[in-house]
Amino acid sequence: MKCLHVLKKICSSKRILPSAYEVSGKLSCDTAHPVAYGGFCDAYRGTLDLETVCIKRLRISSTGDQLLVERSFCKEAVVWRRLNHPNIVPFKGVTFDPLQLMSEWIPGGELRLYIREHPEANLISLLLGVAKGLGYLHSCNVIHGDLKGTNILVDATGQARIVDFGLATIARDSNSLDTTNEHQANTPRFTAPEVLQGRAPHSSKSDVFAFAMVVIEVGGDWPTPY
Repeated sequence: MKCLHVLKKICSSKRILPSAYEVSGKLSCDTAHPVAYGGFCDAYRGTLDLETVCIKRLRISSTGDQLLVERSFCKEAVVWRRLNHPNIVPFKGVTFDPLQLMSEWIPGGELRLYIREHPEANLISLLLGVAKGLGYLHSCNVIHGDLKGTNILVDATGQARIVDFGLATIARDSNSLDTTNEHQANTPRFTAPEVLQGRAPHSSKSDVFAFAMVVIEVGGDWPTPY
């Protein structure tokens, strides 16, 4: 853990990453047609050599601080690369120009859409997978900060995979990412009251609140927002 802390500090302050973190193969994607829009990035389907990958390109606002974004970007890349769990989307690499994070392509799509298209899906098994993945993140001292149905994917085997942890941290640390109203971060329904009211930062407790709202979301019975 001490070595990890030192690596994060060095990478963040110098805005560099070990060469093993950067994509070295042939990367291609159709940047004119994003497959999804997240709270802080645009997602593309691409290929890295012969493997299909998901490419998340950060949206930096016109008034944003590029240096702050790069520092937080490097720190979160270090965190993501060390994670290894069946319910976490695997890290593939990064690029710096533009700032992009690459992960394994998950073919089943978002959790809520998967359930809609596969009514026979085992909801308990899917939610248990999310809980295990979230528990693993917390055991590694990683806070997701933006857990919701659109940040949970389902792979080809029907297993839930958590994605986009770290992006919320980059946005908060730098205050420089472009977040549109349509695809805003901190979706109120999934955000704990104390976080929305500014009384507390995101934490493992607020992640658990978000998970509870995911359970309600896939159950199809939304309560009246507080």
